[in-house]
Amino acid sequence: MACPRSHAISTSRHGLRSDAECGGDGREMIALTAGEARRLFNHATRNTRDTGHHQNWSDWRRAHQATARRCHYARRLNNHRLLL
Repeated sequence: MACPRSHAISTSRHGLRSDAECGGDGREMIALTAGEARRLFNHATRNTRDTGHHQNWSDWRRAHQATARRCHYARRLNNHRLLL
């Protein structure tokens, strides 16, 4: 799914937060986590595969998690509406 700026702001029980990002190809992604940053740093300093492989995998993972989060929220909202 494309990443319009309106989707870049998500809500939480603590108010608004900007934790969604747009990837280079326009996909919505979750923000880079500390664990993911550590993983990318470790892969950048240890040459097991080319750097592009690890960056592409990280981009795919973050986009997949953003899609899963969006679907989870939509499903929960739909279930909530059924209960009302």
